[in-house]
Amino acid sequence: MILQTALRIVDRDDVDGLSIRRLSNAVGRDPVMLYRHVPNKAAVLDGVAEIVLAQLTVDTADPDWAGQLRTVAHGFRQLALTHPNVVPLLVTRPLATPLGQRPPGTLRPLEDVLALLTSAGFTGDDALNIYRVLFATCTATSSTSYRRSSSVPRKPITYSASVCTGSRSPNSPNCVRWHPP
Repeated sequence: MILQTALRIVDRDDVDGLSIRRLSNAVGRDPVMLYRHVPNKAAVLDGVAEIVLAQLTVDTADPDWAGQLRTVAHGFRQLALTHPNVVPLLVTRPLATPLGQRPPGTLRPLEDVLALLTSAGFTGDDALNIYRVLFATCTATSSTSYRRSSSVPRKPITYSASVCTGSRSPNSPNCVRWHPP
């Protein structure tokens, strides 16, 4: 309930509009009581990023790994459209926390994409590089494609990405080339 309320506040008022006091008022509790459930605002922001990323699904058994990456990119874009004020959290929160200390919900998409790619025959290093390109492209597209201001029309910007690692040639079917939404 606390994190869902925090998400609603961020969706409505942006990240800067979220404070422990505002959150406690929204859930009808004293701010001191709120600290029994969350240690600080940073934990609330991590939780908001985690519940949004939990909505991103990856079919790790899909034999069409490139198609599945497109589906993931579309899913990330949909999350960004649904929660545009959360995009800065999706970009910055995971990177601000060491991998071993990240909330499990923020790691699941990474693990699922890596599982998809390694089952398709990519090495661990290649799969990680492909994930990095996917995530960087999705976040860059989401961060720059849409402006928060309602007075400025939202215009999509088209990005494309490709990565060929190891000895694969750019014409190899195992080379990642896609144009995210």
